Amino acid sequence: MNNLQDHTCSQCLSYLFGQLSDQERELFEAHLPECEDCRHEIAELQLVTDALPYTAEPVPVPDNLKERTLRTAFAAKAPFTQNKPESQGYLPPSSGGSAWRSFVANRYGKLVMGLVAGLTVALGVSFWQISEYQAQLQTAPNNKPASTTKVERSFPLYAAGDTSKALGTAYLTETANGIQLVVQVQNVSPLSGEQAYQVWLLKNGQRQNAGTFRVNDKGEGVLIYAMDSTKPDFDNIGITKEPDANGTSPRGPKVMGTIL
Repeated sequence: MNNLQDHTCSQCLSYLFGQLSDQERELFEAHLPECEDCRHEIAELQLVTDALPYTAEPVPVPDNLKERTLRTAFAAKAPFTQNKPESQGYLPPSSGGSAWRSFVANRYGKLVMGLVAGLTVALGVSFWQISEYQAQLQTAPNNKPASTTKVERSFPLYAAGDTSKALGTAYLTETANGIQLVVQVQNVSPLSGEQAYQVWLLKNGQRQNAGTFRVNDKGEGVLIYAMDSTKPDFDNIGITKEPDANGTSPRGPKVMGTIL
């Protein structure tokens, strides 16, 4: 028996459980009519799978297998038999139920136990996953909607120069974290280097720094500033173009503001 035949004969279990590729299955089925050992091996393994109907799905025997087997047997001029000599350790089913069961148990007992153990572990893992999921559902906090944002006031922002197309809006919003000033602008001039736009809140000629922001290549930008007071008090909002974001008073030109 050469190495190729040894490899083919070792595929009985894989063939029965449908684990061979189409090419491997065709090669094995071509080999089966010529190998009495493999035919008996398949018959014995079939008894094992019949005892465990839920561990594997038997592979149906091709319709023309019997015809191919007989044709090969007659071509070899050797009688076809399903019995092997007892000296080779084969005990046919007709030899008695208890002896046959003993033979199957001795030869395939470990295989059966392995299949049963694998099925038990798989079921155990599944039950554990279900239990964990149920525990998470019981301990998880109730889903609550995200806190809403309420717009208290809105302020239109206008360009300081007649030739500018800049537009914007400022909002005073109430959130779960307090009052916030949200400034949104568009069509403003692009920035370079460390430049930044700075927002100022004006009250009686006094300016309060409300943060800086930068814009994208379309001149769009947003600033969100947390107010210190729950009742902000200012008269106007101004935006200047600054050389950097570190100023405490305006150093650059005013580009946008409110008209109140």
